[in-house]
Amino acid sequence: MNHPEYFGQPKPVFLAFDLDAAMRNMHIHQDIMQTGKLRRMFSYFTDTKTFERGQKRSYLQAQQLMARALLYMDSWEFVNSIDLEEDFHIQNSIANMHIWLLYQRLRDFSENKFAYQLKEELIDQFNAMVNREMDDVDVLRRFKKIEELDNYL
Repeated sequence: MNHPEYFGQPKPVFLAFDLDAAMRNMHIHQDIMQTGKLRRMFSYFTDTKTFERGQKRSYLQAQQLMARALLYMDSWEFVNSIDLEEDFHIQNSIANMHIWLLYQRLRDFSENKFAYQLKEELIDQFNAMVNREMDDVDVLRRFKKIEELDNYL
Protein backbone atom coordinates (compact mmCIF):
# COMPACT_ATOMS: atom_id res chain seq x y z
CA MET A 1 0.00 0.00 0.00
CA ASN A 2 1.26 3.46 -0.83
CA HIS A 3 1.85 6.24 1.66
CA PRO A 4 -1.12 8.69 1.74
CA GLU A 5 1.15 11.75 1.71
CA TYR A 6 2.36 10.83 -1.77
CA PHE A 7 -0.78 9.47 -3.36
CA GLY A 8 -3.58 10.73 -1.11
CA GLN A 9 -5.53 7.47 -0.94
CA PRO A 10 -4.95 5.35 2.15
CA LYS A 11 -7.47 2.65 1.26
CA PRO A 12 -7.07 0.06 -1.49
CA VAL A 13 -8.82 0.63 -4.80
CA PHE A 14 -10.35 -2.57 -6.15
CA LEU A 15 -11.24 -3.35 -9.72
CA ALA A 16 -14.92 -3.70 -10.41
CA PHE A 17 -16.23 -7.22 -9.84
CA ASP A 18 -18.87 -7.82 -12.50
CA LEU A 19 -19.62 -11.44 -13.31
CA ASP A 20 -21.93 -10.55 -16.20
CA ALA A 21 -19.14 -8.58 -17.87
CA ALA A 22 -16.82 -11.54 -17.27
CA MET A 23 -19.28 -13.74 -19.15
CA ARG A 24 -19.24 -11.38 -22.16
CA ASN A 25 -15.45 -11.15 -22.00
CA MET A 26 -15.15 -14.93 -21.95
CA HIS A 27 -17.02 -15.22 -25.26
CA ILE A 28 -15.00 -12.37 -26.80
CA HIS A 29 -11.78 -14.04 -25.64
CA GLN A 30 -12.89 -17.32 -27.24
CA ASP A 31 -13.62 -15.49 -30.50
CA ILE A 32 -10.20 -13.80 -30.50
CA MET A 33 -8.37 -17.04 -29.70
CA GLN A 34 -10.44 -18.90 -32.32
CA THR A 35 -11.37 -21.55 -29.80
CA GLY A 36 -12.62 -24.83 -31.25
CA LYS A 37 -16.15 -26.15 -30.84
CA LEU A 38 -15.11 -28.87 -28.39
CA ARG A 39 -13.38 -26.38 -26.08
CA ARG A 40 -16.36 -23.99 -26.32
CA MET A 41 -18.73 -26.78 -25.33
CA PHE A 42 -16.46 -27.79 -22.46
CA SER A 43 -16.30 -24.16 -21.35
CA TYR A 44 -20.07 -23.84 -21.55
CA PHE A 45 -20.63 -26.85 -19.30
CA THR A 46 -17.94 -25.91 -16.77
CA ASP A 47 -17.14 -22.19 -16.68
CA THR A 48 -20.52 -20.78 -17.64
CA LYS A 49 -22.25 -22.31 -14.62
CA THR A 50 -19.97 -20.29 -12.34
CA PHE A 51 -21.15 -17.00 -13.82
CA GLU A 52 -24.84 -17.81 -13.99
CA ARG A 53 -27.25 -17.44 -11.11
CA GLY A 54 -26.94 -20.26 -8.64
CA GLN A 55 -24.85 -21.80 -5.91
CA LYS A 56 -21.53 -21.52 -7.75
CA ARG A 57 -22.07 -17.81 -8.45
CA SER A 58 -22.94 -17.15 -4.80
CA TYR A 59 -19.86 -19.08 -3.72
CA LEU A 60 -17.61 -17.07 -6.06
CA GLN A 61 -19.14 -13.77 -4.93
CA ALA A 62 -18.78 -14.67 -1.25
CA GLN A 63 -15.18 -15.70 -1.82
CA GLN A 64 -14.38 -12.37 -3.49
CA LEU A 65 -16.18 -10.33 -0.82
CA MET A 66 -14.29 -12.13 1.93
CA ALA A 67 -10.95 -11.68 0.13
CA ARG A 68 -11.60 -7.96 -0.33
CA ALA A 69 -12.56 -7.52 3.33
CA LEU A 70 -9.29 -9.20 4.34
CA LEU A 71 -7.28 -7.10 1.87
CA TYR A 72 -8.85 -3.96 3.28
CA MET A 73 -7.51 -4.89 6.72
CA ASP A 74 -3.98 -5.01 5.30
CA SER A 75 -4.27 -1.52 3.81
CA TRP A 76 -2.25 1.49 4.89
CA GLU A 77 -5.06 2.97 6.93
CA PHE A 78 -5.42 -0.07 9.18
CA VAL A 79 -1.72 -0.80 9.49
CA ASN A 80 -0.35 2.73 9.92
CA SER A 81 -2.99 5.45 10.13
CA ILE A 82 -5.26 3.73 12.63
CA ASP A 83 -2.22 2.09 14.24
CA LEU A 84 -3.71 -1.36 14.72
CA GLU A 85 -1.32 -4.13 15.62
CA GLU A 86 -1.11 -7.46 13.81
CA ASP A 87 -3.38 -9.52 16.02
CA PHE A 88 -5.73 -12.36 15.16
CA HIS A 89 -8.41 -11.07 17.55
CA ILE A 90 -8.45 -7.60 16.00
CA GLN A 91 -8.45 -8.88 12.42
CA ASN A 92 -11.13 -11.43 13.27
CA SER A 93 -13.30 -8.72 14.85
CA ILE A 94 -12.95 -6.40 11.85
CA ALA A 95 -13.70 -9.20 9.39
CA ASN A 96 -16.61 -10.27 11.59
CA MET A 97 -17.96 -6.71 11.53
CA HIS A 98 -17.70 -6.49 7.72
CA ILE A 99 -19.43 -9.81 7.21
CA TRP A 100 -22.09 -8.96 9.79
CA LEU A 101 -22.87 -5.67 8.01
CA LEU A 102 -23.15 -7.44 4.65
CA TYR A 103 -25.26 -10.19 6.24
CA GLN A 104 -27.64 -7.64 7.77
CA ARG A 105 -28.01 -5.83 4.45
CA LEU A 106 -28.71 -9.08 2.58
CA ARG A 107 -31.30 -9.99 5.20
CA ASP A 108 -33.38 -7.04 3.97
CA PHE A 109 -33.96 -8.98 0.75
CA SER A 110 -35.53 -11.97 2.50
CA GLU A 111 -37.72 -13.01 -0.43
CA ASN A 112 -34.80 -13.17 -2.88
CA LYS A 113 -33.30 -16.67 -2.94
CA PHE A 114 -30.01 -15.41 -4.43
CA ALA A 115 -29.54 -12.98 -1.53
CA TYR A 116 -30.25 -15.86 0.85
CA GLN A 117 -27.63 -18.04 -0.90
CA LEU A 118 -25.08 -15.24 -0.83
CA LYS A 119 -25.59 -14.51 2.86
CA GLU A 120 -25.22 -18.20 3.74
CA GLU A 121 -22.08 -18.45 1.60
CA LEU A 122 -20.63 -15.37 3.32
CA ILE A 123 -21.03 -17.01 6.70
CA ASP A 124 -19.45 -20.22 5.35
CA GLN A 125 -16.50 -18.25 3.92
CA PHE A 126 -15.99 -16.47 7.24
CA ASN A 127 -16.06 -19.76 9.15
CA ALA A 128 -13.62 -21.28 6.64
CA MET A 129 -11.28 -18.30 7.12
CA VAL A 130 -11.37 -18.72 10.91
CA ASN A 131 -10.71 -22.45 10.58
CA ARG A 132 -7.75 -21.81 8.23
CA GLU A 133 -6.31 -19.28 10.68
CA MET A 134 -6.77 -21.69 13.57
CA ASP A 135 -4.99 -24.46 11.64
CA ASP A 136 -1.92 -22.22 11.45
CA VAL A 137 -1.71 -21.95 15.24
CA ASP A 138 0.75 -24.24 16.98
CA VAL A 139 -0.90 -27.39 18.33
CA LEU A 140 0.21 -26.72 21.91
CA ARG A 141 -1.26 -23.21 21.86
CA ARG A 142 -4.38 -24.00 19.81
CA PHE A 143 -6.65 -24.94 22.72
CA LYS A 144 -5.67 -21.80 24.62
CA LYS A 145 -6.23 -19.68 21.50
CA ILE A 146 -9.69 -21.20 20.92
CA GLU A 147 -10.58 -20.62 24.56
CA GLU A 148 -9.40 -16.99 24.34
CA LEU A 149 -11.39 -16.50 21.15
CA ASP A 150 -14.56 -17.91 22.72
CA ASN A 151 -14.11 -15.65 25.75
CA TYR A 152 -13.34 -12.67 23.51
CA LEU A 153 -16.50 -13.17 21.45
